[in-house]
Amino acid sequence: MPLAAAEELAASLKMPLQNLTIALVLFSAYPLAWIYARLPKHAATAKHIFSIAITSFLFLSLVDVFLYFQLLGAALVAYFVVAAGRQSQWTPVGVFLGILSLLSYHHLNNQIINPDPDRSDNTGPVMMMVIKLSTFAWAAHDGTKPKEALTTEQRRTAIHHMPTLLEFLGYSFFFGGWLVGPANDFSEYRRFTRGEHPFDHIPPKGFASLRTFLMGMLTLGIYIQFDKPLSHWYIIEDEFMTRSFFYRLMYINLAGNIVRCKYYGVWKLAEGACNLSGIGYLGPCPSNPQKQIFARVQNVEPLTVERAQSPRAYIGGWNQQTGKWLRNCIYVRLSPVPTEASKAADAAAGRKPKKPSTAFANMATYLASAIWHGFRPGYYFCFLSGGIVTITGQILRRNLRPLVVAPSRLAPYKPIYDFLGWLLTQISLNYICAPFPVYWVANGLRVWSSVYYIVHIWNFAAIVFFTFLGGGAVVKRVGRTLGVVYPGRGGGGAPAAVNGKVLDKSETVLAAEDEAAALLARDSDEVREIKSHERERAAINRKTD
Repeated sequence: MPLAAAEELAASLKMPLQNLTIALVLFSAYPLAWIYARLPKHAATAKHIFSIAITSFLFLSLVDVFLYFQLLGAALVAYFVVAAGRQSQWTPVGVFLGILSLLSYHHLNNQIINPDPDRSDNTGPVMMMVIKLSTFAWAAHDGTKPKEALTTEQRRTAIHHMPTLLEFLGYSFFFGGWLVGPANDFSEYRRFTRGEHPFDHIPPKGFASLRTFLMGMLTLGIYIQFDKPLSHWYIIEDEFMTRSFFYRLMYINLAGNIVRCKYYGVWKLAEGACNLSGIGYLGPCPSNPQKQIFARVQNVEPLTVERAQSPRAYIGGWNQQTGKWLRNCIYVRLSPVPTEASKAADAAAGRKPKKPSTAFANMATYLASAIWHGFRPGYYFCFLSGGIVTITGQILRRNLRPLVVAPSRLAPYKPIYDFLGWLLTQISLNYICAPFPVYWVANGLRVWSSVYYIVHIWNFAAIVFFTFLGGGAVVKRVGRTLGVVYPGRGGGGAPAAVNGKVLDKSETVLAAEDEAAALLARDSDEVREIKSHERERAAINRKTD
């Protein structure tokens, strides 16, 4: 049996079976992607069969037979439920809760009920299936609604015609992302396998794939080299508390940087194989057609994360495909952004567009993310506190940033503001995420108490000051003395801005959707430009159909 052989190989290498399985799947994906890319461009059926066959073989050989049939059964149930009732908004909710229940069962068994460090945690494929099935269900439901009731992103991903069962299973078990991701939208998979724009003319993929592969190997090498010297587990030892406060704070930050390299490495290796297959191709940059962009299935931007000056920018560069899933399937559903229909209704009634509250959607999204990751308390420490940090970041940016942009007299000092934003963001997120790798309540509290809960204290202090003690009004008075111009009645309210441009009232309303879209996953300017170009092309095609 291949699984027995893999166990023997892992034992001989003194390597956990789970790590060996991930390595075998990731590295085998490259020659498989090379073969896949040579299938006829429009041979969609052959591509579906290839993915299903390869994934089934690897899953049954290296992971778990019983789990494979569980996921196959879940996919079949989701397909027929969606096909029968996609007009109802409760159908995607039911699909999401159903597959999330299966994932929760496995998380509880592996993490709480029967924890065994020598047993592989095979929940990765289930986590990917949660994303794919819930994304598919919502897109199929969106396909039954008029376009005026959809956001631009929902129009892009909406499924207007149900796929065949073979096409759906090809998407669900796509060989390039079934174990650790990346997950992508069904509409993108459909266009890719059918050889539709922009996949009808995919440029040479070798350099893009090699560059991503090398980034993955580099970051994975950094993790392997420094994981033990900078382990989070050292933080909970008594010796750690004998160190100075500055040492403890810097150690937590360095340990956070190192553990992220593990995820950089795995995600970049998976992305490189997808680029080689062609599904990672996004298209030529409209403003520079000579520049070809491979970022469709990009899951992480290490430089964006490490240079982030705000929690939102940090989150926008991290686990992007999961972030988009959380945004589109949870956040936007709980805090709807303006659509053409809602804007028209507001205009007809002569009322101002109401900007939805995001606080509940923020916290619910972080809670869903924690459940998706599992039930170790450290995950909830991380994600719920992450919601607080994100809210604080929005409050501080809204109140303080106008002080350092033109026409403020402090505008020349904006680089200092940017540096402090970077420093506080890195300290905050490394601190907040520190309980994640040490799992349990006592360990998480030990980590945070080692630096006296400093990040929690300054975040709650900022929220209380600006929300309840009138700090925003105080800052505005200071801002006016510095030449800051605040739009709105009586000069109240901080200026809204997107990408550094101050917006007027009408532009602020139109930017609400972009702000919501940027909360959990933010694309680069080039990627946004290409996707906007794709939406325009899709709209033209629909008009001519």
